[in-house]
Amino acid sequence: MHRLDWPKGVRGFFALALVLAVFFSYDMGVRPFADPDEGRYVEIPREMVVSGDYITPRLNGLKYFEKPALFYWMQAASIKAFGINETSMRLWIVIFAILGCLCVFLVGSRFYYNGVGLLSSGILATSALYYAHSHLIILDLVLSVFMSGALWCFFAAFVRKDKAPHKIITSLAESTISEDFLGDTERRTAVYSDVHEDSSTGSTTKIPDRGRLCERYIVAMYVLSALACLTKGLIGIVLPAFVAFLWVIFTKNWKKIPEMLYVPGIVAFLVIFLPWHILVISKNSDFFHFYFVVEHFLRYTTTIHERYQPMWFFLPVLLVGFLPWTGFSLVALKNTFRKKQMFSENVFFLCWIFGIFGFFSFSSSKLIPYILPIMQPLALLTGINIVESIKSESRDFRNGALTNIFLFGIAMVAYFIAKPQISDVLQDPDAQTFIYVFGGIFITAAIVLLAAAYPKWLKFHRFNALLLFLFLGANMMWVINKASTYYQEVKKPPTKNMAEFVRMNKTKDDLVFCYDRYYQDFPVYLNSTVNIVNFVGELEFGANAEKEKHVIWQDKEFWDFWKTTDKRIFLLVSKEKYREVFASKVGMHHILDFDKSFTVISNK
Repeated sequence: MHRLDWPKGVRGFFALALVLAVFFSYDMGVRPFADPDEGRYVEIPREMVVSGDYITPRLNGLKYFEKPALFYWMQAASIKAFGINETSMRLWIVIFAILGCLCVFLVGSRFYYNGVGLLSSGILATSALYYAHSHLIILDLVLSVFMSGALWCFFAAFVRKDKAPHKIITSLAESTISEDFLGDTERRTAVYSDVHEDSSTGSTTKIPDRGRLCERYIVAMYVLSALACLTKGLIGIVLPAFVAFLWVIFTKNWKKIPEMLYVPGIVAFLVIFLPWHILVISKNSDFFHFYFVVEHFLRYTTTIHERYQPMWFFLPVLLVGFLPWTGFSLVALKNTFRKKQMFSENVFFLCWIFGIFGFFSFSSSKLIPYILPIMQPLALLTGINIVESIKSESRDFRNGALTNIFLFGIAMVAYFIAKPQISDVLQDPDAQTFIYVFGGIFITAAIVLLAAAYPKWLKFHRFNALLLFLFLGANMMWVINKASTYYQEVKKPPTKNMAEFVRMNKTKDDLVFCYDRYYQDFPVYLNSTVNIVNFVGELEFGANAEKEKHVIWQDKEFWDFWKTTDKRIFLLVSKEKYREVFASKVGMHHILDFDKSFTVISNK
């Protein structure tokens, strides 16, 4: 086998962090802020910085209580340090994408074979759904990293605590991409003792006290759960507790429950969770009902947010979202089911993956990012299965490769069959280029896997195939990044050009309106809140709570004001709406600027 050593110890850890940073930061600032999500999660912290009020979140000047404040605070810190631009505002998302991969790396390196951590982090980084959200400013990736961190702490404290030596960084030193990559099973499954003996060198290492270390893991679990709650609400503690409860049921570890309810951990959770909630409730009497009842209970049990999807919605999301590793992950899940009675960690992984999958499948509100919390354990299971199959020369690698090829084929056939019905965006020649490049990488990847599946025929070692497949996966993600930028330009064009024109030409006495829609990236680029005509949307709660601010205007009211006011009004309107409403109003407006998607008009 060819030897390619990976840097060892702390150097290896930071070398991987650097590689991941380069991978995830590529083109992170090229795409403008997407409407509505990215605009929203930049505008709220922008208003915090301007107003100095870091307790009550506001969107376009109105109360906005759908989410807690932690991510807003992080974004506000970026604004203060680097200003508002696409790179600085995506910085935290990229950091958390890196942290998620490093977390899988640490768990895989510490508890399993030497190369599992390295491979699993690569699998996670190059999976389509995870990578796509590493450049999207929303809360779900941050939530998933905090929540997964809490579950990994539970895993270390209760599930695997009697099966691994307590040497995190030193175990990383053993990770090399060669024979060491495949690992030494004996060394990885050492049992707790006061002294750990390395059979290969004869050296001994003093192992920290088990009880004290487990207590630290439990406290860390509660701390990370609290941070998850401050990111996106009570789901940050509900889901980890749900997974832990399922594991207790299926393994019958009822005696672990008192250990889980560790008082210092609960105190740490409350110290982190309570202060902001107490402060925001004290300042806003209407917060409690909207935040806890509407946004938590009714959001899950009803279609109040009009996000209903069928029960099977997350199945195709996961199959497509885990590309190009889907075939290997299906084989890994099959093997985990087969061995679930042998190891409690297999039961834990199944509870984590299928528990969260089922939890959101039964919800009346479904969005694609909800499934992100299961990506880390799925990547680790896939990495474990691939390394074990290479090490034992089993058929699992071949089965995974052939399953991938089969799925690739179905995807390409489905595309060509459904091509006439696919969105008009994909019919454009530029979009076709992305599709053909993506398909070319798919085909190349299939050839690589076929060569690795039958090495005796094609003389291609599986480990070499794995390295090449990782490289192809990285290129596939970059194509996705370019394609998403193009898709946004066509389907959800940014208001950046129009906002910059208005910002440079308006005076402090001028008014700015959006017509028939609240474009959430517009106030970000304008660096100011706006008025809105004929639209409420998610601003409804804030508009009702603060009617005196009069941000939302009705059509007749607005036109009366347009005709009679002495102030100059800048009005942003889409090209379609301009043709429908304003083209016939000759003499009532002046066109100031336009692009292919928007027009800015004025009353003076």
